[in-house]
Amino acid sequence: MDAHHPWNMIPLPDHTDLNLAEIDVFTIDGIFSTPRLDNESELGYSDHHENDLSTPVPSPVPTDTSTTKETWAETTMAPPPLNRRPKARTLRNEDWAPVKDRVLELRKDKRKRLREVKEMILTEFGFEATERQYKWKIDQWNAGKNVRRNEMKAIVRKGQIRTVAEPDKRSLTFELRGEVVPKEKIDRFMKREQVPFDAIYSPSSGAETPADGILDCWTPATRFSVGRTPTPSLSGEALATNEHSFFVHNISSSPALSSITTLATSRPFEGRSPRLLHSPLAVPSSLEPNDVRLRRQLSNLEQSFGEGSEPTLGTLLELCNFLLVHGRYSSAETTARKQLAACRSLYGDGHERTGMTLSMLGQVLMLQGHYEDALGVYQKAGVILKQTSGPKSEPYLRNRIEEGVLFRCLTRDEEALEILRRAEATAQQVFGRTHDVATYAQLRLILPLVELGQFLEVEERAKELKLFYSTVTPTSQSRRIIWDVNHSLGCVLLRTGRLKEAEEIFKSIWRDAVEISGPEHPASLSYLHNIAETLMLCGRFEEAFGKTDTCISSRISVLGLNHPDTQASMRLKDRILARQRMVSRVSHGDIVQSGDVM
Repeated sequence: MDAHHPWNMIPLPDHTDLNLAEIDVFTIDGIFSTPRLDNESELGYSDHHENDLSTPVPSPVPTDTSTTKETWAETTMAPPPLNRRPKARTLRNEDWAPVKDRVLELRKDKRKRLREVKEMILTEFGFEATERQYKWKIDQWNAGKNVRRNEMKAIVRKGQIRTVAEPDKRSLTFELRGEVVPKEKIDRFMKREQVPFDAIYSPSSGAETPADGILDCWTPATRFSVGRTPTPSLSGEALATNEHSFFVHNISSSPALSSITTLATSRPFEGRSPRLLHSPLAVPSSLEPNDVRLRRQLSNLEQSFGEGSEPTLGTLLELCNFLLVHGRYSSAETTARKQLAACRSLYGDGHERTGMTLSMLGQVLMLQGHYEDALGVYQKAGVILKQTSGPKSEPYLRNRIEEGVLFRCLTRDEEALEILRRAEATAQQVFGRTHDVATYAQLRLILPLVELGQFLEVEERAKELKLFYSTVTPTSQSRRIIWDVNHSLGCVLLRTGRLKEAEEIFKSIWRDAVEISGPEHPASLSYLHNIAETLMLCGRFEEAFGKTDTCISSRISVLGLNHPDTQASMRLKDRILARQRMVSRVSHGDIVQSGDVM
């Protein structure tokens, strides 16, 4: 039986003799309205209602498309028009290519929401996309943070095989897209799916193992054993992350190179890129930021010649150098590892270009604070370059100089000094005193000399370098070299008690570095650290505390908590506090003695 409803009491008009050609059907905002008949009166009564002219019919929809939502409800019973969101523009793979590495780098920071990542990419690259597009693309890159259902099934299946079938072995730890999957999450999934903990899990479907480079598992005791990770392809995501990355497995027949596959970072780099000083939004292509230009150029080359092809190597090298100069160490590592994989694929382990790329990776690891890892990489690069280029070649000498710098970072100053003196002498003999390699060795010699107290030689070398670079055309590189020279002179002044002069030099360098590179650049933070130490020695403890706190918070953000530079700033804060307490006790003791005398 039909439900009693007021609409059921309205008789339907007879339109059997209606000419359909006379019906005018129109839409407002894409919504079809009720057809209006030509012979309907303005009062809303139809002339066809011969049986009951007193029964009103809903008024027709007005033809004025400018009707507001308020008047709409008064003139019609149809739903109000929808305010449709404008459709997002279609983005192709080539549109995402320049920003892909940066997006993946930012997504590693668990503290950043997708909305923040989107805003940072818009600021840095001028690239605009919706959050939905970002989610879809990140999932396509296999870089999403969530564990999918089929991935969790594969994890449970592998884990239960180890637990049930091999109870004498330790349980597996799983890593998905560079992140360790917590055991608590796996247990919750098993309880929710009612998977028994004492039986092998055999799902009917959806438990296929994800592709290589996405899901990995290991026994905790053998975390860094050889052969843990299968060979990543250049097109895979394994090269787009620096978390526990390994070199590709293609062991060379040379015994000296056979251990290249076992090199790894002892821990992932925890820092992020420093904040940019300027927004590159809506700039002409001629003024486009170098990293955007290089990434676009790399994307075009990869589309034309293929990823990992020989024409892409030069752009990869240039991009890696640019990222290092600007303190973007995580992206630099991704680029260096990508370049290394390409060189090994094209030329093999024993080629000069492979050795040069390996040396570049060592520099990245050193700047990230992974000193022991970097030392192993430099030594392997030295073996390759000595065999291929010779002990007097420029690539070998540059690698040797960087190795000497690393010994200085490890506080092995005497060994660093010996390595750098030999490299300088060879470079001057082969290339001349004004060659880049010779002047670079001379520059890097200064800090070990400062640490060993050879201040007269430091001042002589600094004066010679400043005179040389004052005659060349100023560039960003020469400006940074002058900063390093003045920094070394400031250290000499600090060690010899000329605190006022040291403070002036450090503040002058710091202001220039902040203006050029920004306040969060690692070089700017090094100069700020030195200012804080100088203020401490001057007894200006409150100012020293303020500078040190700023330095610590920025270094934790940019370099990570475990970076040696961050730890040095934290130790400096402890020293400031201890020195302040000591001065306070001495001052209090002086007052007591004066009272006794009186």
